[in-house]
Amino acid sequence: MSIWKYERDIENLKIEIARLERIISEKQDEFQRATRRGEEVDARLLRRKQLKYEEKLREIIRELIIAERKLAKVKKESLNNLDNLDCW
Repeated sequence: MSIWKYERDIENLKIEIARLERIISEKQDEFQRATRRGEEVDARLLRRKQLKYEEKLREIIRELIIAERKLAKVKKESLNNLDNLDCW
């Protein structure tokens, strides 16, 4: 894959991480409001949703780390290929 593709994937993953962090924060606020109001059933449901988003966030972060490693590897390989061309 090209360097550009990995860079685009990384940027998309960072955008998704920011979106999920915002949603998690909103769910945490809703959970706290429901808890203060004494709405235990709603609070549990909101907490479950928040945990689901947190799991998805961890998966996206794993994907980001893998993509960054692949990008570094591809950049290194392309640099080595350019160095080999300089010998001619």
